[in-house]
Amino acid sequence: MIGIIETGNICGTLARKLSVAGHDVRVANSSGIERVRVFAREIGAEAKDVHGAVADAHGEVIVLRF
Repeated sequence: MIGIIETGNICGTLARKLSVAGHDVRVANSSGIERVRVFAREIGAEAKDVHGAVADAHGEVIVLRF
C-alpha cells in the first residue's frame, strides 16, 4: 500500500504512475475526501481522508508534500 497525501503536480503524477504500475495507492489531500474522489477514480486509486491514506501502512510507503 502506498499512501500519497496531496495530489498536485508532483504527487499527482507519482500517484498516477504508481497506480498504473499495479500498486495499491491511496490518495488524500488537505481539502478532504470529496475533493480527491474524482482524481482517485480517474487513476484507479482509493480516495481517503488524510488519516485513511496512511492507516495500516506498516512500513510501506507514505508520500507527503509540504
